[in-house]
Amino acid sequence: MRGKRKSIDTSEAQLLKKTRINDLRKDYKFLAWVDSSFQKQPPDLDYFSFAEHFDSTEDATNANYMDLLLTLQSKQSNKVTNVAHSAETTFATRRFHSTEFGKKYHEY
Repeated sequence: MRGKRKSIDTSEAQLLKKTRINDLRKDYKFLAWVDSSFQKQPPDLDYFSFAEHFDSTEDATNANYMDLLLTLQSKQSNKVTNVAHSAETTFATRRFHSTEFGKKYHEY
């Protein structure tokens, strides 16, 4: 006679499942940040959080953030690609003071 298995709620199981990210080296400095970004519900590659972790000049931060977003849109699952594409679309509005992100970017 077999014991009963504990039933896990589907949403709980999704939280426990780690999102697979391709083409980032295991020693990538911000891998923990990327992993934690995909553990959020909904997943979010927040620019300001990245900038705090990256802690460099505006140009270097922007270049590295954009490079990461492009990497996350190539040869990834649909989930990862969609989250990265959404973040890139938001990031592209940084020059427009009329957008919420643009206002926050210029205040930052």
